[in-house]
Amino acid sequence: RRVKRDFMPITNALAKVDQLEGLTFIRTDLSDDNVRHAGLIAQDVEAVLPEAVAEKDGHLTLNYNGTIGLLVEAIKELKDEVDYLKAQLDTKKAA
Repeated sequence: RRVKRDFMPITNALAKVDQLEGLTFIRTDLSDDNVRHAGLIAQDVEAVLPEAVAEKDGHLTLNYNGTIGLLVEAIKELKDEVDYLKAQLDTKKAA
């Protein structure tokens, strides 16, 4: 916190995560172009979390660590939904 400022919460995280697709792929820009990798597409992430994407040598690059905050907030939104559904279920059981 001492070296950070202008904090803004990540909102609608679950909807943003829903726009992303986890994929496996082969990188054509690496010397071993037969190795499969797993991850996200930078252009897709840029649409929902541009802070996690940068441009280098004419290509978009993805800072995967930058996506952690989005994933944490999405998990918290899911937990809120689960808690709400559990409470409704408990109310029906008590009735």
